[in-house]
Amino acid sequence: LEGFLTNGDYRTIFANALQLVLAVALYWPFFKVMERAELKLEAKKAAKKSIFSKEDEDTLAGLDLDF
Repeated sequence: LEGFLTNGDYRTIFANALQLVLAVALYWPFFKVMERAELKLEAKKAAKKSIFSKEDEDTLAGLDLDF
């Protein structure tokens, strides 16, 4: 909208919209890489906090205990 207000031409609205779409398209893959790295780090921290290993959890799940 600022392009239209400064230039007075309706085509600048489309140019600004295109720039916004291109900026998001360029930013998106890098954001996804960062998000995956954060999820891995969070899973690693959760695994360190857990007192049971994955094998222990599988064994306990197989016991069908009702508490």
